[in-house]
Amino acid sequence: MLVTAVPAASAQARSPVVEQALKHRDAGEFDAAARLLEPYVEQTPGDREAARILAQTLYWLRRPDDARRVYELALLRHPDDGTLRLEYGRMLAETGHRRRAREVVWPLQQDPVMRPYSDALLGTVAYWEGDFTAARRLLRSALAGDSTQQEARRQLGEIAAVGAPWFFVSGDGRADDQPLKRVDVQMAGGVSLTPLLSVSARAGLGRLDSADSVSLDIRSAEVGFAHFAPVARLETEASVGVLHRGTSGGGEWTGHARVGFRFPGHVTFRVGVQREPYFYTLASVRTPVVTNTATALLALSSPRGWLGEAAVQQTRYPDDNTLRTLYAWLLAPIVRSGRNQLQVGYGVTMQDAARNRFVLAHPGQPYPPGNPLFVADGRYDPYYTPASLAVHSLIAATEFRASRATLSASGSYGVRATDNAPVFGAPAVADPGNPNAVERKFVSRSFSPWIVRGGVDFAFSMDLTFGFSGESTQTVFYTANTARAWVMYRFASPATRRATKP
Repeated sequence: MLVTAVPAASAQARSPVVEQALKHRDAGEFDAAARLLEPYVEQTPGDREAARILAQTLYWLRRPDDARRVYELALLRHPDDGTLRLEYGRMLAETGHRRRAREVVWPLQQDPVMRPYSDALLGTVAYWEGDFTAARRLLRSALAGDSTQQEARRQLGEIAAVGAPWFFVSGDGRADDQPLKRVDVQMAGGVSLTPLLSVSARAGLGRLDSADSVSLDIRSAEVGFAHFAPVARLETEASVGVLHRGTSGGGEWTGHARVGFRFPGHVTFRVGVQREPYFYTLASVRTPVVTNTATALLALSSPRGWLGEAAVQQTRYPDDNTLRTLYAWLLAPIVRSGRNQLQVGYGVTMQDAARNRFVLAHPGQPYPPGNPLFVADGRYDPYYTPASLAVHSLIAATEFRASRATLSASGSYGVRATDNAPVFGAPAVADPGNPNAVERKFVSRSFSPWIVRGGVDFAFSMDLTFGFSGESTQTVFYTANTARAWVMYRFASPATRRATKP
């Protein structure tokens, strides 16, 4: 809950009803306090303190709509009560009605006594909305007027820490049943040029080993930026880089660009494009595959714990084949207790490629289809192409936080998953001129995909964090396991000291 220092309300003789209600409230008996105050406030509309205490109590009872009605009526009757405006504005900000919060608090900007506290509240609202430039200006003004506002000082430090220069190193290992093995080392760093504009750079070294004894060294580098324009509610980010495959594979440019618009209500609409290499089949080790993907999505991220996403994607491959993907998922908060939370939800994914790239693993066999010696095995070359894939999954995520460590885990299980599996056999109509001809057919099948992720982060200090994570997944195409270790150093301490220095 937001805490904002405010000057004490003006002295006013309390009625016995208000005194008794306060005793109930101090004892944690909020229902009893509300039952006393509601008829009293209706019969005595001039008692501003009774109305303010009732509104507070209703909010603590998780009746924000009733609290808002009481606050609005009290504000109509007592428009010059600064403490009432601040408390009501604080409730509005906490419940997501930030535009109305600004309207309620803004008149206090003309009051030299109340302005430091209205600055603190407006600065907090700007901070929550990601407008770090306005938040920093308002919070500094709040401290200039009253240096005892520790919440404003803490938030200034958090803004400085977010914008502090950072350096990141990670090591990844991945193995699947294609089988492919990959090891990567990544180094990255960044700095904020302004509270709303950051730039970053990344470099990586990797090695990919395949079952047919082909190895590939991968080198990559990338630079990018991220920006948020709070007035327009527009977020923008982009990067461009290069990836080099071994000694003879040549180089490919990579990158991404994304633009997002933040709607009120914690919903963001984003569109973006991405160009990246593909390394998920044996054939893609020998044959360079670079994909171009366009995405449009809606993302929900509520401070109450609701998370969700719905998207449509189209991926184009170098041979002009396309893959269309639709997905949606939603997580609902089941447990939110202090630093711990549990979310459970449901997800749906659908994929279909325009043309299938499943080919005979052993072409040119001397035996016709149907012969016991004929091997009908197939493989995807050079990339996997799903056919009418549809997956319905139960999903869950949990997080536990201690003083220095954060443990997180998530996973999904496909309760219903189907696709059309490609198989090879004799053609429906035999070709006398080619008795060894084969035909690719599709057979409906069901499967049970799943994925499990887990990780632990250790905050060694404000500046230094390190962690470990792992992932195991099984799809209709492959089973894979991934492990990662990383270290991040952020120059947060000096930035925070400078920002919060009295």
